[in-house]
Amino acid sequence: MPPPPQLLKLLRDVVAEGIETAEQQAIVDELGIGFVQGFYVATPCPLEELVA
Repeated sequence: MPPPPQLLKLLRDVVAEGIETAEQQAIVDELGIGFVQGFYVATPCPLEELVA
């Protein structure tokens, strides 16, 4: 069952942290969370790579 519309509006501004597996990503997608970060999305990189 999907979350109610009022909750969906709030979830678009949420950041889900620590996403490390496809299963976790699927849950976040199902919930409608707008932003994710974690090793599944991208691994850390040196500062030099970010500003290059």
